[in-house]
Amino acid sequence: MLSQSPLTLAEREGQLRYEGLITDYRVSPIAIQGNETAALSRLTITLKVKYTNSLEPSLSFDKSFTKFADFNASDDLYTIEDELWKNINDQLVQEIYNSSVANW
Repeated sequence: MLSQSPLTLAEREGQLRYEGLITDYRVSPIAIQGNETAALSRLTITLKVKYTNSLEPSLSFDKSFTKFADFNASDDLYTIEDELWKNINDQLVQEIYNSSVANW
């Protein structure tokens, strides 16, 4: 987020504050084939984010953001999990950025 905006990181007394936690981490089958096996699986991650803007309190929010990445059901999740996490993380950061400070 810092690379996309003129904002700087403050260790104390910042004007914008982000707090959050992972509320859902789920792998589910999708693209069910005729033999009732999944061709694809989906990793879904949901973050609950509390954004506080002390300059413009009306822009503050407390909401959830969900993103996912699909992968071949035959792939071992543990070998591709880092790549999936990076993909989902990039999407989440972009959506949170757009919701909070894209209008700056």
